[in-house]
Amino acid sequence: MDDSRIPLNNNASERAGRGPAVARKNFYGSGFLWSGRPAAAMFSLLATLAHWKLNPRLWLTWYLESCAAAGGKTPKDIRPFLPWNLSAERRAAMAMRPPTPPATDTS
Repeated sequence: MDDSRIPLNNNASERAGRGPAVARKNFYGSGFLWSGRPAAAMFSLLATLAHWKLNPRLWLTWYLESCAAAGGKTPKDIRPFLPWNLSAERRAAMAMRPPTPPATDTS
């Protein structure tokens, strides 16, 4: 309370963990191990893509199309899909774009 540089709440960190905690009931219940593992894998994947500032929809589309091309199986070599192995061109193509501001009507 005496140091005004320290915020009185930590809402940002609380909000960061809220999604998985609140959504767990949507993943077939919070007590089922079989549903928790894929949910944890997806949260980890999405956090990794966010860390690398990659658009998850573009990355997942690319990966799932590669799975379809491999006959519905995972590609034999996963390394090309890892964010730290992406070429500069691929990373730029999959980068998160800032939202486009709405057009203003000047009439």
